[in-house]
Amino acid sequence: MTPQSFIGKSGKIATLLFNQIPKLTAPGCSIMDRRYLFTGKPGLGKSAIADLLARALVTHELGIESLNGQSCSVDRIREWQLHGRFHPMFGMRVQIVDEIDAASTAAHNELRSYLDKLPLKTVFIGTTNRTVEELPEQLQSRFKILYFDPIPLEVIADWLQAKFPRLGAAMAGSIAIQSNGNVRAAETVAMSVADNWVESLAPEVACV
Repeated sequence: MTPQSFIGKSGKIATLLFNQIPKLTAPGCSIMDRRYLFTGKPGLGKSAIADLLARALVTHELGIESLNGQSCSVDRIREWQLHGRFHPMFGMRVQIVDEIDAASTAAHNELRSYLDKLPLKTVFIGTTNRTVEELPEQLQSRFKILYFDPIPLEVIADWLQAKFPRLGAAMAGSIAIQSNGNVRAAETVAMSVADNWVESLAPEVACV
């Protein structure tokens, strides 16, 4: 998967982030430039782009720690503070918290302190399906915020046709409308339709 794998604004964000890699890995990169929050509705590639960027920043996947907001505990954050005193073993250290808003109030308070003194060579990425205004105050002002917008239906339809040529324009358009801008949902439905189409051909193939 590459930044070009994503469509709509998600693709532009992925490209923008990859262009930032030299800056993120530079010795003098500021704390603010290494703290990201991806916000937008489900199915727009937030988690996938966070993981893709992380893999591009580290020399080994062990340099990536990814967890859900509910697992982002005070103890875990204190572990990050402790480990942050040491130089990362794999070039950079990347921490990803999906649905960061699901963490407890105590964890958000601890996270605020951690982000204010984010260790060197550490990139932190949080994702959320909520709007910025719905997030706890501790999270609203400590990130570079990237807004993931729903993908236009015609863009999804064109993408589905390119990926699943047998769908046809009408089916691709219908799936795109049902997806309501959620690319992941559209792809899941398209895969199901394609699989059913292949299965329906199986008896005919067997008779040939």
